[in-house]
Amino acid sequence: MFPLALLLAPLQALLHSFGTGLMPVDGPSAQLRQTSEVLDHVRRQSVTATAALDHQWSGGAAERTVEVMEAMHLDTAHASDRGNDIATVMETASEIVNGGYRDLAAILESFVEITTAAGPSLLTPAGWPVLTQVAEQHLRRAVSVVERVRADVAGEARKLQRIAEQQSADQRRFSDRDKQLDRARQSLSGASPSSSGSAEDAAAQGITSESLPGGGVRLTLPNGKVVTAPNEKAANAVRAALTQQGVPYVWGGTSPGKGLDCSGLTQYSYRQAGVELPRTADQQAIGQRVPDGQAMAGDLVVWDGHVAMALGDGTLIEAGDPVAISGMRTDNIGMQYMGVYRPTAAGGAAAA
Repeated sequence: MFPLALLLAPLQALLHSFGTGLMPVDGPSAQLRQTSEVLDHVRRQSVTATAALDHQWSGGAAERTVEVMEAMHLDTAHASDRGNDIATVMETASEIVNGGYRDLAAILESFVEITTAAGPSLLTPAGWPVLTQVAEQHLRRAVSVVERVRADVAGEARKLQRIAEQQSADQRRFSDRDKQLDRARQSLSGASPSSSGSAEDAAAQGITSESLPGGGVRLTLPNGKVVTAPNEKAANAVRAALTQQGVPYVWGGTSPGKGLDCSGLTQYSYRQAGVELPRTADQQAIGQRVPDGQAMAGDLVVWDGHVAMALGDGTLIEAGDPVAISGMRTDNIGMQYMGVYRPTAAGGAAAA
C-alpha cells in the first residue's frame, strides 16, 4: 500500500490546498450588488427631485444647483455600475476556481477507481511501473487544470485592473468638474450672460433657413455653406447646437453657455427644438438609422460612449474641449461605432 499512498499524496494535497471557490450566500459580491442597488435607488429618487426643482426654480442659482445634482447623479450611476462590474468579476472568478476544484476531485476519483479496479496485482513490484504511469497521467491532468484556472483567474484580474483604471480616470474628471463648479459658485453673483441657443442667437451668428417642399429645411451655416435638414425640428436643433461653440467641456455638463458634455449638447439642442432625447450617448441611438454617407443636418452620429451632431456638409459639431466643429468620422478613440440616427424620424423621441 505504500506506493499507492505515496502516489495519491500529490493529488490529495493539491485538491485540499486548492480551495472550493464557493462564496457564502451573503458574501462580498452579494453585498456589492445590494450596495449598487441602493445607490441606484437613491439616484432615481434624486433625479425625480431634481426634475421637480428644475420646474419650480429658475435663474442662475437654480441652473448651477441642477448642474451639481446632475453631476452627482452621474457619479452615483458610475459607482453603481462599478460595484456590479466588480461583483460580476468576483462571481466569475469564484466559478472558475470551483470548476477547477470539481475537475481535480474527478481526477483524484478517477485515479482511485483505476487502481481499485486493477486489483492487488497493481500494488506488487511487477505492477508498480503501470501504477506509476497511471499516476503520472493523472498528475499531468491535474497540473493542466491548475494552469487553466490560473490563466482564467488572471483574465478576471485584468478586468479588475481595467475597472480600477476607469475609476481613476473618472475621479480625475470628477475632480476637474468639481473645480469648475467651485469657480461657478464663487462667480455666481457676477456671472456673465451667455448664449441661450435661441432663434435670436442663431440669427445673430448668421444662421438662416428656408423651408423646402416635402418638409425639408435648407440652412445657411455661419461659414456660408448651405446644407439641408430633414425637417424643422432637426434644423432648430442645429441652430441651437451652433450657438454653443466655444462652451467648455464639463463631465456630466448640461448647462448651455457654461459647460456641456457630448450628450448634454445634443440633448439640449434637441430640447430647444421640442424633442426630448435620453441623457447618455448610447441611448441617443434612436429614430431612423441613416446609411453612412447620407447624414443630413441634425442627424446624430453615435458611439457607445460619445455622440455628435452632423451638420450635413461633412462636418460634426460636438462637445470636445470646447464645443467645436470637426470632420465627419466613424472612429472615436476605440469606441464602438453605432451609426447615424435621425431622432425626428419615425420611431424617434416623443415631442416634449
